[in-house]
Amino acid sequence: MIDLSAGDALSAAGATWSTGTTPCAPLVDVSTDTRTLRPGSLFVGVPGPRFDGAAFAEAAVDAGAVFVLAADGPGVRDRLAALAESRDVLVATVDDAVHALAELARTARERRSARVVAITGSNGKTSTKEILGHLMAASRRTVLRPASYNNHIGVPR
Repeated sequence: MIDLSAGDALSAAGATWSTGTTPCAPLVDVSTDTRTLRPGSLFVGVPGPRFDGAAFAEAAVDAGAVFVLAADGPGVRDRLAALAESRDVLVATVDDAVHALAELARTARERRSARVVAITGSNGKTSTKEILGHLMAASRRTVLRPASYNNHIGVPR
């Protein structure tokens, strides 16, 4: 579980417009992928070179998203408003979904007292992460990401 309410997420993401039902429970997770989205999550529809992240909003709600955030654009608010009305979810738009995702991550991270270790380089990052994680687990509570998310979309997740 992340330490964000829907209201916190709206504020952190810099939402420019929102409508729908605000979930009472804290958000479970933040996801950019409808295939791995957990029920109770915030879905961030990140646009790509060949797709519109907002086009996956309905699939996200089908997978259990309680909040959908997408980059604003032609027709996006109308589509999201119709989804909010028919499915009883919170929807919102932002100017830049990638920036909103980073701000959500920053806000969630600031609420934790955990120490963060970042590993960089051209090769060996995953092996180093695994070795370091196992060494540190011997003396403190440790969380390891199950995979390496080495880009500006994956790191905030």
